[in-house]
Amino acid sequence: MKTFTILIAAGGLCLMGCNRSVESASDKFNALPPVVQKTVRTQAPNAEIANVSQKTRDGIELYVVEFREPGKNPKIEVAADGKIFKTELAKPPGPTEPPLPPTGAVGTKLSALPEAAQKTILSKAPITPPLPVSPVVKTRAK
Repeated sequence: MKTFTILIAAGGLCLMGCNRSVESASDKFNALPPVVQKTVRTQAPNAEIANVSQKTRDGIELYVVEFREPGKNPKIEVAADGKIFKTELAKPPGPTEPPLPPTGAVGTKLSALPEAAQKTILSKAPITPPLPVSPVVKTRAK
């Protein structure tokens, strides 16, 4: 029983230490300029950040971001303006703009929305049938 209690206590301390490490890396990442954060998240959107450091190379201020799984997400160096300075990523860096416009997806059918959303939309902008169109006949003057 004594061994079991020691193992539980050691496991708890280990988890607390790991949690502090994650919080520290998160705090460092949140302190980065927003353009640097955006570039890092674009390049490795699902990667867990292990460490963030800052250095200067050739007069350029750089932020070095290392990830938990270096084989899957190698470290990346980003300049203060958000441009990638150096990366070990296998894929070429993509654009830093989001793939969708800020207003959201276009072309969503009304029937794909929840019923409550459909009712609200229809109450604000009811669907009306199209107006009849009459043909226009042009006549030439003789």
